[in-house]
Amino acid sequence: MPMERVDRAVAERDTEGFVKVVHKKDATVLGATVVAERAGESIHEWALAISNKLKLKDLASTVHVYPTYSIANQQLASAHSVESFLGSRTAKALRKLANLR
Repeated sequence: MPMERVDRAVAERDTEGFVKVVHKKDATVLGATVVAERAGESIHEWALAISNKLKLKDLASTVHVYPTYSIANQQLASAHSVESFLGSRTAKALRKLANLR
């Protein structure tokens, strides 16, 4: 997740950097890197996720204060959840149903 997609970073003109996560196939968080001016504000959430064996969907569904730099964590987790859903059988079935007019 590039910081240029994070509203707070854009507002502060501080868009250099990114958040990157490594996860298992089931989306359990294994590791994270935050390379940005205010990385210390958001890395704690990833440490908590790793130590508690949380999945990306857990972070995606957690309410985050807006606008903050740590919203990048939720945006990354949400993007993964959406991509996973779009590739699922359920999504494929829904697309077929939508085309049955």
